[in-house]
Amino acid sequence: MKQLIGTLLVIAAAFCSCAKFSGDPAINPIATTRHVTKTDDPENSHPTPDPIPSSDPLYNVNGSLNLQLAKDTINTDEIQLNFDPNSQTAYKPGVDVPASQNSGFAWVSANNIPLSTYTLPLTPAGVKIGLRVNSQSDGIYSLNLKSIQAVPLAYDLWLMDKFQKDSLELLYNHTYSFNIIKADTASFSANRFKLVIRMR
Repeated sequence: MKQLIGTLLVIAAAFCSCAKFSGDPAINPIATTRHVTKTDDPENSHPTPDPIPSSDPLYNVNGSLNLQLAKDTINTDEIQLNFDPNSQTAYKPGVDVPASQNSGFAWVSANNIPLSTYTLPLTPAGVKIGLRVNSQSDGIYSLNLKSIQAVPLAYDLWLMDKFQKDSLELLYNHTYSFNIIKADTASFSANRFKLVIRMR
């Protein structure tokens, strides 16, 4: 009997030892080495990642996404956003593609150039990108996430609507419907929408 009790005590001690982990007990033991701060406001959150080697995929995102502005299935306009760790946020000829003068949909670069294709770096610090939205007439329109490639799941993708004081997580809801009212300039142009991409 004593031998059996002794054996059970050894097994129990080994089990407890395996279940232990170092660090804050409030943190999941299967945690990453990256800790970021987050607020309820996607636009005003300021992630503060721990130092990570430059080879980390969250600092070397080579991906893309496409957004579409649609009035119906026929009247649509699409723009592309590319991520390259060696790029810059200002417009760069030969890399970025300026939007046509008549286009109602465009990215707005860091130096305020409307672009149909925009390339910039994406890191855990996050990016905020303006969107120019316009139309020839009043009506109900939609902004649609058409595709997203090679963007790590650690990033959130928020569409911010200043006019409606609203926001939408595009990764989970791919379509945002809204009204353009030509008599109200706040309902269109480059001041209404912003895309905010940041770490969760």
